[in-house]
Amino acid sequence: PPSSLGQTHTRTHARHGHRSSYLVTGGDDAVLSAWSIVDVVNKEDDSDLAQQHAVLEATCSWNDHSLPITSIHVGQGGVRGRIFSASLDRTARVFEIFSKQPLFTIACDTYLTAIVVDCEERRMFLGGGDGRISVFRLGSGATTAEASGSVVMEGHAQPVTSLLCAKQGTLLLSASEDGGIRAWDVQSNQCIQVTDTKGPVSAMLELRRPPPLLATPAEALLPMAPLRRYNNKRSGPDSLPISRCVCHGPARPAGVLGAKRARSASGEAA
Repeated sequence: PPSSLGQTHTRTHARHGHRSSYLVTGGDDAVLSAWSIVDVVNKEDDSDLAQQHAVLEATCSWNDHSLPITSIHVGQGGVRGRIFSASLDRTARVFEIFSKQPLFTIACDTYLTAIVVDCEERRMFLGGGDGRISVFRLGSGATTAEASGSVVMEGHAQPVTSLLCAKQGTLLLSASEDGGIRAWDVQSNQCIQVTDTKGPVSAMLELRRPPPLLATPAEALLPMAPLRRYNNKRSGPDSLPISRCVCHGPARPAGVLGAKRARSASGEAA
């Protein structure tokens, strides 16, 4: 419940970074907070009712924004990672969890609705209420920056609602209230594909396929015998056909397969 995290205002955004031990939240009160996941889990498992109803304090909080926070991105590095936030106050701010200090601020010409950073944290992408996407290079060490010196991607007619980096940061996907999803080439800043939906798009999520399923060689597919008993019990007219199944296993070297076939052939000949 919201009260267990010490929240008295609405939290509209929550992010958890890759292999990070912190949950970052932000909302209408313009406060950005980082919560220790260990403390949250231990509190939920606590058998003491008094401890369960106690208010959980945030590890660190920042109130640098003056208007509601619209988007959050948690970078790499765990406790030494950086937190990126966008707000309706036309600013994007970067914070560090370890030092609990704000690093720098970027001022834009319009209110911001989406923020994302590539996997190497070299580029920051900001989606604005005017439908444009501003690109900033990180690592300069500047305390402030203006949007007039950044690269701008134009194409959406309404506010950008979500940004997503894919393919190791070489591809940027953007969604908007105009119902369009655009794919951008990060190197050239050009739109390479447009997909129109039936209505406004509010969020996007990348579902990555597990590594063992990305590329499976033919030698790793081991055929399995059909289930005969099950087929006999369902031999009626309403039974469904049962196809052969395959299971994924480690690929065997060709030399090992050849040696086994040779030994089996010699045994049959004897």
